[in-house]
Amino acid sequence: MIIEAINLNGISAKKSQKKFDSKKSADADLTNNYNYLQNSKQKVDALSASNYFDINFKGVEENRRFRSMKKDFAPKTEKILVYATRIAKRLNSPVVTQDHMYLAILVDLDKYIDELNNGAKYEETFSNVGSVPVLEEYLAQDYFKEKEGRAKIQPVIKDEINNVKKSITQQAQNNPRVRRFGTPPLSPSLINDIYFLNKKLDATAPSQSSTSLIDDSVLLASLIASDSKSTRSKALSFVNRLQEAAMIDEAPQKEKIHLHFYDEKADNLWRNFDLGRNMFVLFDKDNENAPKYLLRSFANLINKPGQTYKNLNKDNVDITFFNDKATFELITKKYEDAKKDKDKKHIFVLDWATAGASSSTLRGMEGRILFTLEDLKLLENKDKESNVQFLVLSNKDFYYGTNQNALIKNAVDDYGELSLPIMNAEDTKKVLIESPEFIDKAVKKQVSEDAITFAVELSSADDGIYPEKTLKLLKNVASYFVEKDEITSEDIATYIDETKHLSKTTDSDEPFKVVFNTGKTLDDIVGSPMTKAEAESIVNQIKNKRIGTKGMTFFLDTGSSYGGGRRHTAEAIAGEAGIPMITINARDFAMKDIDAMSQNAGLSEIKIRKIINSARTQAEANPNKTAMIFIEHFDNFASNPLYGISSIYEQKAFSQLLEEMENIRKNEDLNIIVVGSTDMPELLDEDIMKPHKFLDQVIIYSPRDVKDREDIIKYYADKNNLKIAGDTEEEKNSIIKSAAETTSGFTVVDILYMLDKADIIAKERGHDAIDKSDFTEAFLQTTSGRVSSVKDSAHRKELVTKHEGGHALTLQFMYDLAKEQEKPWHVPDKVNFITLDPRGDYGGAMYHKNSENDEYSFEKVFSDIICAFGGHSAEKTFFNMDGSWGITGDMQSATNTAKMAVQYMGLGPNTGRISIYPARNGNLDISEKMRDKIDSDVDVFLKNANAVSDMIVNTYDGFLEEFGQKYKDRVGTGDCIITADEFQKELYDWVEKQPESKKKEIEKLKQDVLMVIDKTKKGIVIDKDTISEEKKHYAQNEHPPVKGGLPPVDE
Repeated sequence: MIIEAINLNGISAKKSQKKFDSKKSADADLTNNYNYLQNSKQKVDALSASNYFDINFKGVEENRRFRSMKKDFAPKTEKILVYATRIAKRLNSPVVTQDHMYLAILVDLDKYIDELNNGAKYEETFSNVGSVPVLEEYLAQDYFKEKEGRAKIQPVIKDEINNVKKSITQQAQNNPRVRRFGTPPLSPSLINDIYFLNKKLDATAPSQSSTSLIDDSVLLASLIASDSKSTRSKALSFVNRLQEAAMIDEAPQKEKIHLHFYDEKADNLWRNFDLGRNMFVLFDKDNENAPKYLLRSFANLINKPGQTYKNLNKDNVDITFFNDKATFELITKKYEDAKKDKDKKHIFVLDWATAGASSSTLRGMEGRILFTLEDLKLLENKDKESNVQFLVLSNKDFYYGTNQNALIKNAVDDYGELSLPIMNAEDTKKVLIESPEFIDKAVKKQVSEDAITFAVELSSADDGIYPEKTLKLLKNVASYFVEKDEITSEDIATYIDETKHLSKTTDSDEPFKVVFNTGKTLDDIVGSPMTKAEAESIVNQIKNKRIGTKGMTFFLDTGSSYGGGRRHTAEAIAGEAGIPMITINARDFAMKDIDAMSQNAGLSEIKIRKIINSARTQAEANPNKTAMIFIEHFDNFASNPLYGISSIYEQKAFSQLLEEMENIRKNEDLNIIVVGSTDMPELLDEDIMKPHKFLDQVIIYSPRDVKDREDIIKYYADKNNLKIAGDTEEEKNSIIKSAAETTSGFTVVDILYMLDKADIIAKERGHDAIDKSDFTEAFLQTTSGRVSSVKDSAHRKELVTKHEGGHALTLQFMYDLAKEQEKPWHVPDKVNFITLDPRGDYGGAMYHKNSENDEYSFEKVFSDIICAFGGHSAEKTFFNMDGSWGITGDMQSATNTAKMAVQYMGLGPNTGRISIYPARNGNLDISEKMRDKIDSDVDVFLKNANAVSDMIVNTYDGFLEEFGQKYKDRVGTGDCIITADEFQKELYDWVEKQPESKKKEIEKLKQDVLMVIDKTKKGIVIDKDTISEEKKHYAQNEHPPVKGGLPPVDE
């Protein structure tokens, strides 16, 4: 078990805790494990450690030093020295030199890599090869664990083995050919190198036991730290070549196939280098393959025939691509070497996040800034005469995070910035069609143009980015049709059908996502013609390139916080205009965010800069030079601080947003539209409404009438392939109109939810198409839930039936009366349907719907209050219940309506035409006299409406009795919905069956009701005892008889 790792001037060696009780155990271990060190073509006898150590040494001091170490050698250390001795003896060398030991170490290392490649586990074999941790100190932690890394450095190791073999063979040939007997001793210089390094290691680890074993890592480390200049130089040269093999990437220069999409960006880079600028290339975290494509274009562009710049061409430029394993130690060395080559311009390409992270002096410090002052001084590179320039790649998270540090920001302050756009669907189609060689290499098959187009469209819904997700689909199809030479669109369709391929999405920690095609256009804005007109105006400005960088707020006309279509409208604008759209949520900025890279609390501003940078990048790539940022919960960003809605972090983010927008406005070629979706526009800070900030306000109108809601239902029923019942278009339209009438006050989202629910209900009922009853049940489930399982008693069922019948009767009577008067502005709402099934918190309900009258006149208000009393009148007439818990909601509705009429609408006979709203504390700032007048007028409305309701129910008590008996047993069955048509037919049929005396009574009732309405307008309370006295005078002097009687059923 390794218990200590010591770093000594860049050299790492380890000491082992393992102890041996006797020399015999060490000899046995040596004998058992020695074979793997031997050349496969040569068998040698096992040589015990005691034979090896019983040799004579030149120099008493060296002998003493060796014997002091001998007892602490680990078995593997002995193995290496035994193998080195055999090499020296075979070459007839008088002593074992550093070169002999070096060759033994290299052969051991090469064999170890072969073992790993053949399946041995890195963790299990790590402690057997001490040179590995020494070399990983120069490469990267666990570097030998990865097969790809081993493949890069093993050729260097084999080459070094051959070089050392040639060198020591040449030395042997130059030595006198004297036959030597016995075992050659270790040379004094070799003993001293090992001895003094071991002493230094002990000095740096005083807590270690003197009996701890000397690991074989000391052997390679002693060569790197050797007093012999030639030995040290040879070892360090080898290490340097390993670093170059491991950390410098030749692929971009060798790869001739590249995506022309990135050529323009590559040309931009070369023009900046031609001017002597260092450059940053920024990319989104999800777009990590973009730098690879850019570098291919970058390397190919300078080698393009005839491609020259003012100061640069293929003959005077050298590009070094450092990969993600590169350390600043190697970068610094290559920088010093390049400075000596004055005839060339050297471009160093490196990754911002990984170069520092790989530095040996900072290893293990993940999550912190990984640059030393020496690193930053190198990167600063402000010498205008320097022949070295840096191209630094960085994802935007790391770039903006580290640049919060003042030292880092100052070091790279003069660097230019170039952001890489994310490819959209159209870009991908064009690129893949124009680059068949790229497809051939990636997919290993030819792909037809129609297949490319089809694959791009299909993969649009997949998670990830273009072109990778399209290439992934094409590779899957190619593997599925392994025998085919060319992939067609038919093959892709077959693959999708036969494999039932579904797009799998993965989570992304990005705070936003770029959407290139929202899949919506202005045609998708239905049920709101005014909103569509506003959206069309914005689209025209975008297409005419007159939009500029500006902010606008979207809010709902209803003041609702959901379901009104703000995002939908923004997506339709972006889709129609063909611009990319980025969506963020202001609430994501509410909490204090600690930057993982700099321990800095400035991530709110960093996130905004990153979002704006992405928007700017996408706008540059867009034909209209425009991009949209849609901000949900904009109130959290931009509300007045006095309201306390925005946290300090949201305020910081918003300030940064305004600053970035001002900066973009300086570039007239780019247009960034920032759309703030707000729930409460009245709370927004007035400062943001100023010109050039968020001046434009776009109201998103909800469906305003039946026609709007009809359009929405028709559009989405067609879009979602929902079948509406009916043999003719007229029948289908009648069902849709009924549903539209029922959903008054619904937002678009509410309507969509109800439509989806109706489809589910139709399927549950076994219907082939959605009929009127399905829509009604969907409306009820949407607003009140499914039918309750609670069982009511027989008398309660009858009470519920007659109660809801009372509501419907009074409303229908007032509707018919107003129609007979031929005053359409008096017409109240009309009955929609009655449900006698308990749902939610009610036992039954009567639903009404808007009539053709849009005015809320006195008569319409009064009719609403009468209807509210209808249930109470029925309970009183049939059950002698003058009040119950069941009428609580009705009384609340009646009282609120009466107060609204008097206090807000100016309909009070005593208060007059006034409108009094409460103060912010909820109190009415009025005199006691005015308060008494309001109470008096409200009392007139309520008492007279109650009286009229009682009159209607008493006159029609026979009808309500029949109605109650007919439907009481269906209460709670889940099949008890009476439509308006059914109710009207039963009511009118009952009237027709009545004797003339009853019909005359009904006609007199109409006169009585008109009289009460008139008296209510004058502030006179009509009680039952005075009604008969008033009727005659009223009928003769103020109103003619009601014309015509009841309307026919089909009116």
